Amino acid sequence: MSQLAKSLVSALPFFPEHRKLRGRRAVNISLDDLLDEARMLAKVTDADLDIIFMGYRYGVPFEKFWEKFFGNKKLKPPPQLDLFRAGFALVLTRDNTPLPALVNECVEAHKSAFGKEVATLANAFYRQLARERDELRQVLQKNPEQFLSTESLNRWSKHPELVFRSGRQIAQRPPPGISALDLEKGEFEKLEPSDFFKRSAAFAVDLGSWLFCQWVDENFLKPKQKIWDMCAAPGGKTIGLLSLLKTKNHLSDNFILATELKSSRLERLEQNLKKASAFLNTSVSRTQVDCELLDVRLQALKDSEIGRKYLNQKWDLILLDLPCSGSGTWASRPDLISAPWAQIHSNNLVELQKEICATASHIKRLQPECTIIISVCSVDPIERSRIRLYLSEFKTKGEFFSWEKSDILCEGITAFAV
Repeated sequence: MSQLAKSLVSALPFFPEHRKLRGRRAVNISLDDLLDEARMLAKVTDADLDIIFMGYRYGVPFEKFWEKFFGNKKLKPPPQLDLFRAGFALVLTRDNTPLPALVNECVEAHKSAFGKEVATLANAFYRQLARERDELRQVLQKNPEQFLSTESLNRWSKHPELVFRSGRQIAQRPPPGISALDLEKGEFEKLEPSDFFKRSAAFAVDLGSWLFCQWVDENFLKPKQKIWDMCAAPGGKTIGLLSLLKTKNHLSDNFILATELKSSRLERLEQNLKKASAFLNTSVSRTQVDCELLDVRLQALKDSEIGRKYLNQKWDLILLDLPCSGSGTWASRPDLISAPWAQIHSNNLVELQKEICATASHIKRLQPECTIIISVCSVDPIERSRIRLYLSEFKTKGEFFSWEKSDILCEGITAFAV
């Protein structure tokens, strides 16, 4: 079996039907977390990742093609659907392999994973897909909204530009390399994976996050500030701001408190900040950068000794990256593309956003001179409007939307400063 066919098979545990076979935990945790665990155990390769991401991204077009091909019949065994999904995306997006070879690779993967008896169905599917490939590509290129679920299209029916941009973000294969911030140079650049892992000063940071950091730097970052980054993990924005402070020689003048609610995420935050400190000449201690496990909901802060301590301190700048729908991250978290909006916008999430924003409002009333920046990695107009409404009693100092800053593939980040 060729390497491509092997990658198709090794990618299967990360697709929906196979995740069901792995148990409730594999179904309930995000694809992002599942892949992080696999990376740590070296159980997933770059070739696997490309197949996984494109398989999820092309999920909606696949479902339409599959329904036309197979109708309402029951597929046996059901997990084979995952391989059809991955193969569909592979055939549509790979140009460096001849089409007949792609078809053969996909069929070989089916035989290897599910037995020779599935070869007839696999052959029929991929040969029909090969015949229609050029037409399908043209349709999807002209109508990128076809990458979005019907529910998302209905939700955003009054925002055609958003639908077009979101669809294009999903359809576009990420350019080669890893977006990274070089802490020694203070530069954002695209690195080859081999170069990235060789350069210890390089940190993976999405372009959208870097643009956000630049906006904060240009408008609100000053010397001798006390800064509280409330929901800081995994630390990309904190490290970005530290890098910008370094270029201005303000690191020794500023103090940053980085807090996180979950212990697992705090551990990752501390690891990233400690690694960064070697290149930024900072220390993750009680001097310039401090990390704390802290529930930043207002009542929780009032109920804890350390929470009351921080509530009563004077702050110059507070960053609040709220938990959200993640609709601006569909390119990097493609399992969210088809997730039901009722599930994404659960009452728990809305209530959590409201409670954390209550903390921001409380501090703003006590310290009117403090600048508070609320951000979400969301492009959903309903969610963005709701969060802005939580802070409507305060005058807006500025607004940020990453997709207005760059036409290049990046996370959709929305921010409001009051």
